[in-house]
Amino acid sequence: MKSFFTALSLLTTIPIPCRLIHQPVAGQKDYSILFYPLVGLLIGLLVASIDRVIGSFLPPQVTSLFTMTLFLVITGALHVDGLADCADGFFSARPRQQILEIMHDSRSGPMGVVAICILLMAQFSLLMHMTSIYRFDVVVLMAVAGRCSILLMKGCLSYARERKGMGNLYDSPDTIVLTVWSFICLVGTHCYILGFAGLYIAFATIVVTYGTSYYCYCKIRGYTGDTLGACCEIVALIPPLVICSMHYTGYLC
Repeated sequence: MKSFFTALSLLTTIPIPCRLIHQPVAGQKDYSILFYPLVGLLIGLLVASIDRVIGSFLPPQVTSLFTMTLFLVITGALHVDGLADCADGFFSARPRQQILEIMHDSRSGPMGVVAICILLMAQFSLLMHMTSIYRFDVVVLMAVAGRCSILLMKGCLSYARERKGMGNLYDSPDTIVLTVWSFICLVGTHCYILGFAGLYIAFATIVVTYGTSYYCYCKIRGYTGDTLGACCEIVALIPPLVICSMHYTGYLC
């Protein structure tokens, strides 16, 4: 259970006692990352439940704003910060080492601010147009898909920095374990919750994650904590985007 609480403390702002957090010794693998999809599921269920309550007496625009805010509060905007850092570094037209230095800077530049604005506008637009039939399920899958993408990216890339950072605090399980487990969690949860439509979302999530990973490899030859966070936020848009698209084109009622 310590691995679960470690994952919970890393991905949320929920206070966890230190005695419940796993501290692996040198040479020992840390399996807390395998609990990321479960933490994402818990986050999604919590936010979706509150979203449904608020939506019972407020219009979709206001409800969507509260839902977005709740996501940011629960996660401490950790992944949004990673997206901003990646935008500043990747779009700076600098060589690899300077990109990593820019990403390491805690301050957000103009591209980082623009990326955050686009992300929030995209989330608001998609949630606002989400029908009540699929809204609960989609909000849950937004959190699950994003955390599964972290495992997929770590499974196909090596760490880009020489020194350990937030994205590589401890030794993770083997890449094959990360990849297989992420596929099981991603496809399993999506198909169980949304059936055949969930399979489309899972496929789109895998494509976008590997596309983002390839882009990161071209830029910095690996992943960092910032790229994991950026990928999580980008992939979280896939469930509402796919459902909105299927609804708009008539594949879903």
